[in-house]
Amino acid sequence: MRRLDVAATRWRQQTDSDGLHPQRADLISRALDGVTLADLLWRGQESDEERDHTRDLLLKLTEQPGPLV
Repeated sequence: MRRLDVAATRWRQQTDSDGLHPQRADLISRALDGVTLADLLWRGQESDEERDHTRDLLLKLTEQPGPLV
């Protein structure tokens, strides 16, 4: 658990320094956590096309640095 905490702190520091609004960065990060967890729990349930679409949507969110709403 300690290693995860250290990694999470490092990831947060990197995310905070990339120029995205914290709200935007947090949403993207949480969405990626969900994608990762879904892949672990339901491996093979999502097609490559669906994964690519999700990736593209999340990357699109990084094109603007401001808040989402």
